[in-house]
Amino acid sequence: MAEAFLRYGDAVTICPGDAGGDNTGVPDFDAPDCRTVSMAEIDPQGRMVWVKTALMLDRIEDGKGAPLAVFISAKMSSEVYLNGTYIGRNGLPGYGKTDEAPGVMDAVFHAPQSLFRTGRNDIVLRLSSHHGYLGLSHPIHRVAIGPAGPPMAPFLRHYWPSLITFGAFVVGGLYFGITAIRGRDRGNALMLCLMSLFAAGQLLTEVSRGLVPYLYPFHDIRLILIVLFSMGFGVCVAGHALGKFMARPSREHTPVMLLGLGLAVVSVAGILQPDGFDQKAAAAMLMPILTCVPVLVFWTLKRRQGALRHLLAFMAFILITLSFPDHFLDTVFFYSVAAFLAFLFAEQALAFAREEDRRRHGEARANKLEMALEQARARTDVPQITINGAGKIDRVPADQITDCHGVGGYVEIRLADGRSLLHSASLAELEESLPATFLRVHRSHLVNTAYVRTLEREPTGTGRLMLASGISVPVSRRVMPKVRLALK
Repeated sequence: MAEAFLRYGDAVTICPGDAGGDNTGVPDFDAPDCRTVSMAEIDPQGRMVWVKTALMLDRIEDGKGAPLAVFISAKMSSEVYLNGTYIGRNGLPGYGKTDEAPGVMDAVFHAPQSLFRTGRNDIVLRLSSHHGYLGLSHPIHRVAIGPAGPPMAPFLRHYWPSLITFGAFVVGGLYFGITAIRGRDRGNALMLCLMSLFAAGQLLTEVSRGLVPYLYPFHDIRLILIVLFSMGFGVCVAGHALGKFMARPSREHTPVMLLGLGLAVVSVAGILQPDGFDQKAAAAMLMPILTCVPVLVFWTLKRRQGALRHLLAFMAFILITLSFPDHFLDTVFFYSVAAFLAFLFAEQALAFAREEDRRRHGEARANKLEMALEQARARTDVPQITINGAGKIDRVPADQITDCHGVGGYVEIRLADGRSLLHSASLAELEESLPATFLRVHRSHLVNTAYVRTLEREPTGTGRLMLASGISVPVSRRVMPKVRLALK
């Protein structure tokens, strides 16, 4: 296909906006107030200018290929002439804010195909930019001739691989947001939630140029949002690291905290220094993360659990980001963010697992202590169980009952002396009157743990208890873990 691009180093001729004598007359570019500059030096911000350049086409497909068009991607309103013929405008250039109508950031100008020539194609532009909020060092991004199509398509092709990571950012934000609301390690979960949402917001803001044909003033808002999202991500990463390892600050942490505070001040100053917004976004994100590196080195030397892993992950993320400066806000950046978040998610999942293990062990110790106390109370104060049999009532010490077997609305109660008594009640009702030394091991069986001799696990996952009386009692698969824990 025939294509031609104006590069930043290419020479162009630029004239003041009033050089044409009126709003429509193309100026004489040989006038004294016109000068030759590079494409990178064109700056219509706060003024109106005329620009003349030439694009060289090696060939034209003569109707066999896609029709050609002129593409302008810039923070400005524009009017375009191709080989001496007016072909259209994007917004309306003006001498001031009231005269100008803002154009879209990325525009395509369709022209009769007879206007395009093999070889030199002269392009004249009338440009102005009065509605922006920021002064950009390079407000013009693209001037080109190429096959007609949506002007945002190149940007969407550039960014769409990054969208694969968007789902991971959203899922991470939702998961850790719910975790923070439910109160599990709320501070770190909240930081991880915000990290994910900031990364998702930055990705959507980046890709928006390929999705929405927005007016050029929004481009400044887009750049500001990208920097803020980058800063938010970096601050949350630093906050997560500090919150994870400094839950209980002590005197020995004071020098490290002062160092981190000093680096944070330097970070803010570093964000203000770069001219380009890609560099500002990089500094906004990397500076807070860099402040954590000496802190992580300190905790690594103190052999704090997990500090070395975090230090290596932080260093890898920083090195990857710095190794691809031209692709900072492209696929490499978002995939490295996704990998970095995956590491932090895995670390937090391990922390949750350790917390759950500690909770289960604590409950197990509490249950064992409660059972031991109950057994001690049972030895000193043995309760008497009233058994309603067929036509008579018996009172039996609870410590003489080995196990109980529920059948329909009756319970067979077996005693240590070998006798069996029939009790007119349900197994659930009887369970309420028995001490805690009795354990429900099956929907129809209760056993006195004092008479248990062995527990055997069967291939199906169920179990079987052997009692001192020689009786075998089944154990259901669902309560096997609880039975094993109670008998330890």
